Amino acid sequence: MAMYNDSYKQNNCQKMPRTRKPKRPSYLPKVRQPGSKGENAKLYNSTRWRKYTGAYRIEQTILREGYGCEVAYHADEMESANVTDHIIPISAGGAVWDKRNHMAMSHHYHNVKRGHEKGGLGIRVMKGRDGLIPVDRMEIINKLLKRGRVHD
Repeated sequence: MAMYNDSYKQNNCQKMPRTRKPKRPSYLPKVRQPGSKGENAKLYNSTRWRKYTGAYRIEQTILREGYGCEVAYHADEMESANVTDHIIPISAGGAVWDKRNHMAMSHHYHNVKRGHEKGGLGIRVMKGRDGLIPVDRMEIINKLLKRGRVHD
């Protein structure tokens, strides 16, 4: 019986030839995928940002009596804050270190916001210390709740 299986494999199961993915020539510039962290990776990987964002999310959770995510708090949902988001993205001129441009968010609401940023959130902004900041935080929260999860 073993011989039948071996001879069957030899005659009928040929290996596909292995083809290698062509390499991009080194003299061409690297291609960045849309949405890659390339531009701001240095900031987000810095020790200063990591310490700041951890302390900011803890502070915001204490202010909201255990509700970590600011958007979920206004939706009366209990979600932890996993992300410190720049309300006005840095790439759009948003303030990097101004607390008024930061929002503690859950992954869910952060992804909802990122999805709508491509089409433009259309919120009012004003000049802050080191860039643009939102005029009214509730404007972004209301837009996310209207476009986000369906609430009963």
